[in-house]
Amino acid sequence: MSFITTMRTLNSVNIALLELIATVIGGLFALLLLYRGNQDKKLTQLLNIYDRLYSDPDIAKALYAIDKGSGLEELASKQVSEKYHVAALEMETDKLLKYLDFIGALVKTKKLSLKDLKPFSYELSIIKDNVQLTAYRNYLSSIKVNLNNLHYLLEEFP
Repeated sequence: MSFITTMRTLNSVNIALLELIATVIGGLFALLLLYRGNQDKKLTQLLNIYDRLYSDPDIAKALYAIDKGSGLEELASKQVSEKYHVAALEMETDKLLKYLDFIGALVKTKKLSLKDLKPFSYELSIIKDNVQLTAYRNYLSSIKVNLNNLHYLLEEFP
């Protein structure tokens, strides 16, 4: 084998190796961009959740009542026989619970993680721990209002 043939063989091996390295680097860069894009989407989603919790007047009103522990007495004592009577804060609380049920669906389908919801731990804890709201959620369950994703969210959240 001549020197020139050996050099050509080495050059073709080097070129193939360089092509492989460039492909791997390009693939890693694409993965990095995908990861950053997903992080941006997740951040946008969390900002939307925050905005809705505090900018929607009905949801904010329900959250405030839950936080203060007042105004939910009528909801807590609601019975199946009063199904068509609208209690004070009922529409606002229903809107909040349905929204949290939607967030629970995002967690259940792994679009969001429980770790992502850490900034909302106070809000979730007051909802989970409020006895009057728990009684109202039990009432909703008795009339077949499906809030399974909310239940999942509150049970799984630390």
